Formats: sequence, structure tokens, C-alpha cells
Amino acid sequence: MAGDRRPSNYRAYKKGNADNDAVAVTFDIDWAPDWCVQLCYDLCKAAECGATFFATHDSPVIRAIGRDEMFEVGIHPNFSPDSTKGVDRHEILKHRLEMFPEAVSMRTHRLEQSTPLFAELSRSWPEIRNDVSIFCPFQPELSPFIVYLSSADPGLVRIPYFWEDDAAAYEPSWDWKMFPLRAGLKIFNFHPLHVALNMKTMDSYLKLKETQTVPRCTEEDLKNFTNKTGRGTKNFLEECLRNFGRNSLTIREIGSRTRDGFNTLRK
Repeated sequence: MAGDRRPSNYRAYKKGNADNDAVAVTFDIDWAPDWCVQLCYDLCKAAECGATFFATHDSPVIRAIGRDEMFEVGIHPNFSPDSTKGVDRHEILKHRLEMFPEAVSMRTHRLEQSTPLFAELSRSWPEIRNDVSIFCPFQPELSPFIVYLSSADPGLVRIPYFWEDDAAAYEPSWDWKMFPLRAGLKIFNFHPLHVALNMKTMDSYLKLKETQTVPRCTEEDLKNFTNKTGRGTKNFLEECLRNFGRNSLTIREIGSRTRDGFNTLRK
């Protein structure tokens, strides 16, 4: 519409806005026990690496991470039929945002997404300003963009990510070593339990789930399933932190920079 002052994908496209070289480390908590989440936090903190933790549940450790200004806690809602936190999208989102009212970023569990879901966000919870539910494995030149679903919609920044530990475990020729990083967004995603297992293949995780209840797993429970011979998820996380830890942004920061960058195109 004439005079619309919202950030514009079209304007960015025409002007060739390409300031999208951000690097970020994220974690999908996925009901991991607190000691696994603490392990990931401690590794990032020691490397001075800001990171975003997407929370499936509440816990003292997750609350402590949320109080650390270097980090961000976003929501990781489960919209699947097995969800115990609501009967529909509205109830599930309401429950998560009552738990984490400061959250501005989201990645959906199992990457479930739809136009009705984003319309619900726009209508009822515009405070969720960033979504990271688009997975594009090993793809260069990724860029964030803004989705509008009504004339009054403030817009949702959608931020694609390009690496995830469980997907990498199935990737042919993957060796759990750092690789040359090409232009574009480079967002890495880890799962605390996979880090604690130093997972090399998904077999160890799947065998663990056959005998243990994940949220109650202790360090002792993981001993027989942990990779101790050869590189795995924890080794790769540590290498990421050594290589670019201090330059890592939170998703909140990437979302804000995206909006600010689009806004400067109006000047």
C-alpha cells in the first residue's frame, strides 16, 4: 500500500541488499536433562560465544541462561499430536509464551510450519519476531526475509539455517570436521543430548531412547552410549566455538539486524 513504512523484501531485492554473512550457534533443547543443557552453556560461555537455546520446557538451568545477556532463550513449541501442552496451535503457543514471556524467536519442533500457524502468530503473538524453522542443509548464500500475512502484520523475520547435528549424521562423507564457510547466513544447530553423547551416528541416540527416558537420563545412563573413539558432535561444537565463537550472534540479533538493514534501504 502507498506510504507503508514496514521493511520491504521487494525493496531489498531491487537494491541487492547482501549483508547476510552472520554466523550463529543454536540449540534445540528437546527435553534434554539439565546437565546436558548446562554442558552446552558452559562450552559456549567459556568460548565467549553468544547462542540461542530453543526451549521445549522450563527448568532452573534454562532460566539461568535466559538471565545471561550473552544468550537468548527462544521457544521450541511441539505442535504434533503427542503434545501435552495444548489441543491446538493457540493453546500450545499460549503455554510456551506464558512460560517464556521475553521470547522473541522460535523454531518449531520437527520444523512443523504452515501459513495458518504464522497467521496465528501475527494475530495473537506479534512479540515473536523471528522464526528459524527452515532447514537448508549445506546451502550457501542463505538470506533472511520477512513474511507478511495481513496489511497490519508487523512481519515475521524468517531465518534459514544450514547445519544440524542429526541431519549431518546421515550426510554422506560427513566427518565431523570444520569446513570452508561460504557466503551467506551460517547457522549451526545442535541438540544438548547429542553433544553429551558426542554422537557420531544416530544409532547411539536411538539405542539410548530404547532403554532410557530422555528427560531423566543421568551421566551414568549415557556412559554405555557415548562416543569415545573418534570425532562426534561435541568435538564439532568445540571446533565451531574455537573458529568463530566470539563472532557468533543470537537469533534475536540477526532478526534485529535484518529489520534495521531493510529499514536503511528506505533512506
